[in-house]
Amino acid sequence: MKHSNYNNRRIIWESTTKQVWVVVGSFLFVAAALWTKEKTTSFMFWATIIFFGGGGLFMLIRLLNPKNIFVTHDTLLGKEILADQFNRQQNDLGFFTYNETCFCLTEHEVMTQYNWLDIETIFGFKEDRYTTDEICMDIFMNNKPNLRLTESTPGWYQFNERLIKKIPEISNSWDGEIAVPAFETKLTLLFDKKGRSSIEAEAVCYPK
Repeated sequence: MKHSNYNNRRIIWESTTKQVWVVVGSFLFVAAALWTKEKTTSFMFWATIIFFGGGGLFMLIRLLNPKNIFVTHDTLLGKEILADQFNRQQNDLGFFTYNETCFCLTEHEVMTQYNWLDIETIFGFKEDRYTTDEICMDIFMNNKPNLRLTESTPGWYQFNERLIKKIPEISNSWDGEIAVPAFETKLTLLFDKKGRSSIEAEAVCYPK
């Protein structure tokens, strides 16, 4: 799992108290193994020492590392970190650069330019990720490959904001409307330059 940083410290979304109890519990098992060494087999003794001793030592070092910060989502600091991450995400341009007439998307060190006026049709929908949903957008261009963006695309929020400014026909709340109810695709026509209905545009964009 990738960890993010806050004030140059690595964020670990776990309770400090819980970590302390894990360390204490691990060393208690080690102490018990030492106390009962004569009454247990050599294999059980060393297995306990290695597993609980090694695990406890690892957790202790991680806990005492000043570069780590342990925090949970329901604490004041946790909420502050989440708010900071949200603001950064909202303002991050990600893979995109912009000017008045086009936007550029850079992936795998390759930059592709798309003119705003070349956008023909846009559909929004959800994809089921088993435990959660992800909002997605299919953009169909004139003389360009179709473009699929998702909430996971770096720069998604800024792109959506700029897209709505360029194409005011798109509802400001389209993603929220698609978000409910959960686990339904809700394929929704957001924009069609030719003014086609959702059924007409879907037949062209998603031919069976």
